Amino acid sequence: MFISVTAPAAGIVLLAAILGPEEDIIPSHEDYYEIISLLMLLFSAIIAPELLIPDRRSGVINLYLVRPLTAIDYVAARWSAFLGLSLILAYSGQVFLLFGFLFTAGDPVDYLRDNWLDIPKFLAAGALVALFVTTIPMAVSAFTNRRAYAAAVRHRRVRDLPAGYGGPLGLYVVRR
Repeated sequence: MFISVTAPAAGIVLLAAILGPEEDIIPSHEDYYEIISLLMLLFSAIIAPELLIPDRRSGVINLYLVRPLTAIDYVAARWSAFLGLSLILAYSGQVFLLFGFLFTAGDPVDYLRDNWLDIPKFLAAGALVALFVTTIPMAVSAFTNRRAYAAAVRHRRVRDLPAGYGGPLGLYVVRR
């Protein structure tokens, strides 16, 4: 999954190296989440059911709860781990993109001076994307005992959301 999320950033940096980072055709930091949002949604639809459902179906969750661990602590720990992984996936491509644009710029200091405001923006946007792709699938997985049901419900949501969430790319995906 890490490769599939950073590959678009590598392609964008390669395009910037060939054409120059100031070309209008090259996607920027703000376009990157539009490109990878569907990949992250599909990733979350696969991973979230695997975090909760097997423990509940096999009865292992009762062994966890024998210790002074509440059900809320268990779900919060699983959610936090999934959020951490989602944040790594969301930020890795952006960091790769930032350093790629820095190294392909004629003067990296000028590039950083002109575009430093992009950094807090893509960090905040990445946090929102990670919260979105973590919370909704975990909530769906909490209410079903079958991974296939959770994945199907998530797939339906993945199919419905790109139009509003992914912009033009989402509209293209929905029309297909």
